[in-house]
Amino acid sequence: ATDALKSAQKKDGEGKKVLNLIQSVPTRWNSSFLMAQHLLLLRLPIFSVLVNDSITKQSERSRLDLSDSQWKTLEEIVPILKPLAKATEVLTQTAEKSPTVSQIPVLLHSLVLILSKARPQESNGAKNLRTKILSFLLKRFRISNEGIPLDLSTPIMAATFLDPRYKSLKFLSDEGSDQVYSYVGLLPHVPENRAPQEDLEDLEDVLACLKGDIMVDLTKSTSSNTEIKGYKSEPVPE
Repeated sequence: ATDALKSAQKKDGEGKKVLNLIQSVPTRWNSSFLMAQHLLLLRLPIFSVLVNDSITKQSERSRLDLSDSQWKTLEEIVPILKPLAKATEVLTQTAEKSPTVSQIPVLLHSLVLILSKARPQESNGAKNLRTKILSFLLKRFRISNEGIPLDLSTPIMAATFLDPRYKSLKFLSDEGSDQVYSYVGLLPHVPENRAPQEDLEDLEDVLACLKGDIMVDLTKSTSSNTEIKGYKSEPVPE
């Protein structure tokens, strides 16, 4: 059957990449999306294999063939799952090359905006799926209906601001951005020209602060504001 599926693809589309069916695996979330996506892409070749009596028995055909309503369901859920699959792909592909924590608030904001928009002629089933995914994201990551973290004074938001790609914090209001700037400006930092032992102690303060073992007083101001303004004014690297 697998060989017949490949042959059917070659007949239907010259030069196109031959695809395989993908089985969903519980420990690999994107496999559910890829399974549904490949079924849609291979719908016609699958049909030609299922109706071929020399390949598929009647008993197997009735068990394997999807109904029109099931194909319709696949067509509706794949666009809903695609942004989530893309976000997962972005994080997993870049994780080995560079830190990814700074991307999380940006990706979550984008996902919330996408999932909040109803699609034309959306069925109740698709709407329920989209709503449940959105509700889970808001609760799991503690973000607002606009995709903004409920608490902006966190190491993750500091990492986002300190990543030159996202330092403008365009998805936040001016008030929200100022809150992040204040948090970053009050983090302990390692001054230059310090003795190794002093550097180690300062570094331990920084790590303890990021872990939450040391609380940052956001009501105080420090000379770090000048450094933050300079950092914000620097051009974003290409």
